[in-house]
Amino acid sequence: IYPDGRANKLREAVAAHHGLEPERLIFGNGSDEVFALLNQAYLTAGDNIVTGQYGFLAYRISALANEASVKLAPEPGFKAEVDALLEQVDEQTKLVYVSSPSNPTGSYNTAEEIERLHAALPPHILLVIDEAYAEFVTEPDWKTSFPLARDSANIVVTRTFSKIHGLGGLRIGFGYAPLPVAEAVDRIRLPFNVSVPGIEAAVAALGDEAHQTASR
Repeated sequence: IYPDGRANKLREAVAAHHGLEPERLIFGNGSDEVFALLNQAYLTAGDNIVTGQYGFLAYRISALANEASVKLAPEPGFKAEVDALLEQVDEQTKLVYVSSPSNPTGSYNTAEEIERLHAALPPHILLVIDEAYAEFVTEPDWKTSFPLARDSANIVVTRTFSKIHGLGGLRIGFGYAPLPVAEAVDRIRLPFNVSVPGIEAAVAALGDEAHQTASR
């Protein structure tokens, strides 16, 4: 029995849980694969990505595999700074990656900082906001970027079931993207990139609030 290539059961569950449009969701073998697919779709030789010096290594690995280069913004305070990221952006930049909240630094970017970063980027650059640890933030000035992404043509927000839900071994991640981006990724991803056990476990995990509370 092969998986549903569109992961429709999980697609509908995630969309309902987060209040998102199901057709704009990208599912992957962990959010790592979502990053790899975005890089594969949008990077060619001579392009670059920009991220913070302590940003998740997966952003860089797949960028380099697509013959792009990586520009690192310094994080002297162990936090991605908007101005430092923008200083690295040039005409060859295609994607900017931000981990908020970030592991292992424990830092995060406020909603205002993310909005300022997005507003300063040219419209052809994709801003990818990695919210893998979103459920662990309690600070009131942090907000998910789902609402910002809803009306934007160049923001992708990613989440994973590996952290708060504890499903790292089953490899389930997703991205909320503009429809043209989701469609571009769909054309290049492998047809069965999310497994049947992963789909079933992720749907169950969304409703397991006791486990989420214990994990937090």
